[in-house]
Amino acid sequence: MPPLQNLYQPLCDLPGPRTPMEVQHVQLEQRCSPGLRLGRSFPAECRPLATCGAEPLRRRVCCSPGVHGSPPQPLVYLFLFDVSYNGVANGLLATSARTILDSLNRIPNADRRTRLGFLGVDTSLHYFSIPKDSDENAETSQLVVSDLDEPFLPVPHDLLVPLSESRQSIEKFLQKLPEMFQNNQSNGSCMGSALRSGHKLISALGGKIVVLTSSLPTIGEGKLDHRDDKKVLGTSKESALLQTSNSFYKSFAVECSKNQVSVDMFLFSSQYQDVASLSNLPRYTGGQTWFYPGWHASRPEDALKFASEFSDFLSSEIGLEAVLRVRGTTGLRMNAFYGNFFNRSSDLCAFPAFPVTNVTSLRSPSMRTFLRTTSACRLPFCTPPAMASAVSGS
Repeated sequence: MPPLQNLYQPLCDLPGPRTPMEVQHVQLEQRCSPGLRLGRSFPAECRPLATCGAEPLRRRVCCSPGVHGSPPQPLVYLFLFDVSYNGVANGLLATSARTILDSLNRIPNADRRTRLGFLGVDTSLHYFSIPKDSDENAETSQLVVSDLDEPFLPVPHDLLVPLSESRQSIEKFLQKLPEMFQNNQSNGSCMGSALRSGHKLISALGGKIVVLTSSLPTIGEGKLDHRDDKKVLGTSKESALLQTSNSFYKSFAVECSKNQVSVDMFLFSSQYQDVASLSNLPRYTGGQTWFYPGWHASRPEDALKFASEFSDFLSSEIGLEAVLRVRGTTGLRMNAFYGNFFNRSSDLCAFPAFPVTNVTSLRSPSMRTFLRTTSACRLPFCTPPAMASAVSGS
């Protein structure tokens, strides 16, 4: 799959003679301009699919409610910080806050609709209500919710704030965040309940939940047990360690996918971290998982590696509300798909977020029975500046 920046090139930019064409999506159908209906069409040398079967067809189209069911969503980042003793002691909280602060200019915000939210997690949920820059006398307030069985949003506003309208307030908050929890002695983590609350906060808009944690979820919804038993290594029971130990993470991921919410996991730990269970969230929501075993900010190589990768993640181009559909020659079907997505049907994959580094593969068992086969892959998605694109290839 080519980089997203290459997907916006219209056909009229290709070399050779060309005829302007306008394409509008209406209920997953295409209508061409009157000029094309009069019999004029692109010459073969202007159509990549006519000269090279592996060359994708790139088109710029307008995203309409007929395609995705709603207007293009804004880009939303909700950061879940581990503010427990482990997250503070190894320098994760300070390093992640500093990296976000240094990367604010790199976060995509061309349409000035990008929103940010922040949530601290230990044995309670710590919400942060950030005022707009126009409210000169207002300050960021911390709201603590200890009810993990039925977590709720403490205030209806200022938990997700526009980056362009609250830039100065966000900068002040990120500078003070490490100091707010420097004496925290809590060792527990209710990350499962925090994910549920975060989903409730952004489900109306969709977006990305970014988890930065160095603690195993031990209380609340989605709690996990310590499964690192050296006695099972090399035995038939070892494969069980690669399977999720709590069905919450898959069922919750499917719920997120339906609401166009993607989850990305940055996992740090000097002890056991159940990556097999936690990675289900990015796997079914089009997200990504980073694992840093034994990470500590006091080691320059650890801090620089994470800061570089996290900053690149925040600044990377991304497609939203993407769906992938594959069609093939009669008798040819795809029986397996590999990648981070939710398989809605036998030929439709849903990606709440589609980053530039996403790799998806598929397999057909009947490929060898055909002397000549043809397949077509279509990937419509929306980009943050309220522009939709579609990619077709064969």
